[in-house]
Amino acid sequence: MDDFVFDRSFGDFERLFSEKEKSVDSKNIVIISKIPIIMESIKSVFPEQDNIGCFSMVNKNVKDLIENKKIDLILIDICYYCHESEVTIPFQRIGNIALLTEPDTIICIEKLLNNNIKGIISKKEKISDIRKAINQIINEKKMYVSKCVIEDYFNLIPGIRYLTERETTILQLLGRGKKPSGIAHELFISVKTVETYRYKIMDKLDISDAESLYNFASFFNQRYLAVDKIFP
Repeated sequence: MDDFVFDRSFGDFERLFSEKEKSVDSKNIVIISKIPIIMESIKSVFPEQDNIGCFSMVNKNVKDLIENKKIDLILIDICYYCHESEVTIPFQRIGNIALLTEPDTIICIEKLLNNNIKGIISKKEKISDIRKAINQIINEKKMYVSKCVIEDYFNLIPGIRYLTERETTILQLLGRGKKPSGIAHELFISVKTVETYRYKIMDKLDISDAESLYNFASFFNQRYLAVDKIFP
């Protein structure tokens, strides 16, 4: 899919940046998504005077724009880019980033405090709530995390927040079908060490047998978004 901008070309979008930088009321917003209907829906929450650029991918023009212009908010439909490091790298120095996530995404809330992420907005949210979230991030300068994301993290799998970073990594690798020997090779540790971590994970998650652990690990791997790895 080629880069695209709704309602205007990239050149028009860049020109409007320069014109609207003179207005204290307008904001410069970049939306990154591979789904046009998502872009159109999110675009509708912003005031008409704001300058909105919607892109399906991040090429050199977009990277230069992000690095050289004042951006008030970058909103990323992250599920389509979480494995594309070339997309997220240009954003790691930007102060205002909000992630649009799938309704069933699991995110470690505590890890959001160590990077530039200012918002986690679930697609489960109503448009009116998304509007409030964006206002809170841009105008009130406060972090926003969708209530359903917080509830899933603390209630759906309570023991997850007690896992160490290494235990979380091993749980993800188990969820990808890796055996202890393969995990040991990938992490440069012994098989015995992997087994020790495995038992610690089972204890913290109150899992009693290996089959249940692998089933849970597969479920977890499909839903867990390692924000700290994408935006270190």
